[in-house]
Amino acid sequence: MNQLISISQNNYYIKTKDKDGADKFKKYIELVFLVDKPNFIYSNEGEVVRERLLERLAVTLDEKHLDVLILKLLEVQKAKEEDLK
Repeated sequence: MNQLISISQNNYYIKTKDKDGADKFKKYIELVFLVDKPNFIYSNEGEVVRERLLERLAVTLDEKHLDVLILKLLEVQKAKEEDLK
């Protein structure tokens, strides 16, 4: 199972035009998750060795979808054990 090590973010602004032709900027948030995951190798001595690797997972969302994600995570946090079955 992967374990969350850290979370960071990057903000991006995409330039578009509104209906009047004026410049408009839409904000996007990139959430970057670093997770620890196991990696198994076979050594020269014939043993299986477990190593730890970091993997970068990134998701880009606009502000509306970030709010939806936050609400879903809060639902998971507040769920009771019987709700998860």
